[in-house]
Amino acid sequence: MRDKKVTINDVARYLGVSKSTVSHALSGKRQISAEVVEKVHKAIRELGYQPNFAAQVMNSHSTGLIGVLVCDMRNAHTIRLIDELAKHLKEANYSMTLCMAGHDEQSGLEMIRKVSNGMFDGILNTLPQISAEKAAEAAGKTPLLTYLRHKKGAIYVDYASGVRQVMEYLFQLGHKKIGHIATRFRQFGEEDPCFTAYRDLMRKQGLFQPELTCLSSGELESGISAAEYLVRAGATAIFACNDETAAGVIQWAHANRIRIPDDLSVVGFDNTQLAKAVYPPLTSVELFVEKIAEHTVKRLLEQIHGDKTTEISPVIITPRMVLRDSTAPASKQHFNKKEKRIS
Repeated sequence: MRDKKVTINDVARYLGVSKSTVSHALSGKRQISAEVVEKVHKAIRELGYQPNFAAQVMNSHSTGLIGVLVCDMRNAHTIRLIDELAKHLKEANYSMTLCMAGHDEQSGLEMIRKVSNGMFDGILNTLPQISAEKAAEAAGKTPLLTYLRHKKGAIYVDYASGVRQVMEYLFQLGHKKIGHIATRFRQFGEEDPCFTAYRDLMRKQGLFQPELTCLSSGELESGISAAEYLVRAGATAIFACNDETAAGVIQWAHANRIRIPDDLSVVGFDNTQLAKAVYPPLTSVELFVEKIAEHTVKRLLEQIHGDKTTEISPVIITPRMVLRDSTAPASKQHFNKKEKRIS
C-alpha cells in the first residue's frame, strides 16, 4: 500500500471502522475509546498514512497553527516565554510557529503582513518596536494579539514592586551607591518602568546620581561595558535590567579580579535559568512568566474564537525577589580595592 498515497479511507477499511471514527480518533474532537485510538495510530504507522493538511484546513476552517513573532532567540527571557507559550498552546490543541523579524520596525510589519494570509489561525506579536495598533492594522482580518500591550483582559506587571524589593534590600545591606542598567526595550519605546522606580527610590533617599545609571540593549555585552562604567563611578552594587546583562557584569568582574559579592553586589531581573547557572548564583526578580503566558494564550484564543460570553479579567503580576549568593553588605574598603584593580 506504500506504492500509492494512503488515504483516511484506506485506514478505515483496514480497521473495519468508519472514516469519521478515524478522523475523530486523530483530532480528539469527539470521545473515542482509548483502545480504538491506539489501533488507529498503530494502523497509520503500518500503512504510512499522512493526513492531508490542505484538506484538514478546508474541512475545519482552521490550520491549528499560531504564529509567534519575536526579534530573535538570544534572550533568556524570550526563550523561557516561548517554552511557556508552546506548553499552553499545546494544551489547547494548537501548534506554534516562530517567526523571527529582527529589531527593525518595517521588517516586523512586513513579516506580519506575510503571515496574515491564512497560514495561521492567530498571531502573537512580541516585537517591542511595533505598537498594538500598527500590528493590528498590518494583520488585517487575522486575529492578532500584541504581547503585554492589549487592552481587553490586559496584563499589568507591577515592575515598581519588584524594584522596590531589590532597592530596600540593598539599602538594608548598607549600599548607597547603587548602579542601575536600564533597557530601551522593556516599555516599548517609553521609559523603562524599572528605571523610573529605581530613580524615584534613590531620590527619596537623597542618593540619586545620573552617573550611576546607563542604558543598554539588554544583552550580555552591554552588561560588560556598563559594569566598568558603573564601577568607575563608584557603584558598590549593580541592579541590571535582566539576568543576561547581570551575567555580563559578573563576567567583567571575574576578568578584573573583583569578587562577587565581596567587592560588588549584583542583582538581575526575570529569574531565568541563567540566574542559577552563573557563579555565584544570581539574586534576581521572578516575573512569573508562566502566569503571563497562560493568560496571554487565553486572551489570544478568545480573540480567535470570537467568544463574547466569557469575560477574561485583567491580571496583575507582582514580581518577587529571589535571594541567592550575588549580594552582600557594602564594604568600607570597596572603592580603594576596585579602583586599584581596574586602573
